[in-house]
Amino acid sequence: MAVDSELNICRERMDVTQPLRRHLWKIHTKGIRNAASDSIELAADGWENIISRNAGKQKNGEAPLASLVGFMWTGASRLRLD
Repeated sequence: MAVDSELNICRERMDVTQPLRRHLWKIHTKGIRNAASDSIELAADGWENIISRNAGKQKNGEAPLASLVGFMWTGASRLRLD
């Protein structure tokens, strides 16, 4: 978590990058418990919780809780479209 690749920046000073990452994660997780944690285990559990709950909401035609959704790639090839 020191590199903060989700921000696409790398700094030697974590006191700069960590608050930015926390802010970004809070935006994408809507502040749901543990999802923006500095603990990898807690953050992963929080993200899984959001993804699981969003899957149920998707089946019911409801809006997602936050912008994290699961995805599955079933194709045999890879594309580089981004």
